[in-house]
Amino acid sequence: MTPESELRRWRLAAILLACALVAALFALGRPASPPLSEEDRPLVERAIARAAADGAGTVEEIRRRSFPRAMDTGEGRCVELLSSLPRGAGTATVCFDRRDGRVRSELLKGSIG
Repeated sequence: MTPESELRRWRLAAILLACALVAALFALGRPASPPLSEEDRPLVERAIARAAADGAGTVEEIRRRSFPRAMDTGEGRCVELLSSLPRGAGTATVCFDRRDGRVRSELLKGSIG
């Protein structure tokens, strides 16, 4: 094997490795949202609307740039919207009463959208 063919093989290996790295970065760049139950989806939409009304971003920005997570509390259900922006730009948490669905509390930290 000549030094030139050896160099070509190393270059090809480096290019393939770089392509694999780029593909992995795209695949891992945005983690998947945790699964939500069908009963949580309306609460998530209400939480997004509340966060948008409070200035966290537009409804579309929040939908695109947040990961909703629903949690059970003793008195109701809370939805946390975690920002997918670099450095975790913000979160919004809205808690709903189990009996009547009213907003019990809400907390906005920073901007999500």
